[in-house]
Amino acid sequence: MNPSVSDQLAAARRILLDLVRPHVDGEYPAALLTGVADVLAVLEQGWQRIPAFLTDDTARLRDLLARIADADVLDLPDGLRTRIAAYVAAPVPTAAALAELDAHAESGRALLAEAAPAVVAVGEHPVHDALRGYFDVRIAEFPLRPTPRA
Repeated sequence: MNPSVSDQLAAARRILLDLVRPHVDGEYPAALLTGVADVLAVLEQGWQRIPAFLTDDTARLRDLLARIADADVLDLPDGLRTRIAAYVAAPVPTAAALAELDAHAESGRALLAEAAPAVVAVGEHPVHDALRGYFDVRIAEFPLRPTPRA
């Protein structure tokens, strides 16, 4: 179907740069507009990879959260182990239900944010290494990458 999502993002970017930017006064507003256009370019090139990334990232996050909940050495806030167990046991939405998958991933990241201080405080421990490994992979595989300006 035309125009595709990528085509629509490209058209919005071109409108901003070709039609709007010449009428923007001031260096700072023009730089902001260029930044918005750059974000649109990143989305144009990478939006198709987001569902697969979210699916894989959520699986890794669930594994990490399960390890955190099972690590008796961690001093987790009251009730967090139970909430993590419920999250891990819940069905994972498919990539076809992208909004639901994104909401599920967001709730998992909120649990991780709550647990992270206890993981960091424990120091050298396999669960600490797993946390570091999760973020290393997440950063390496994140599908939206800006292109540096020359």
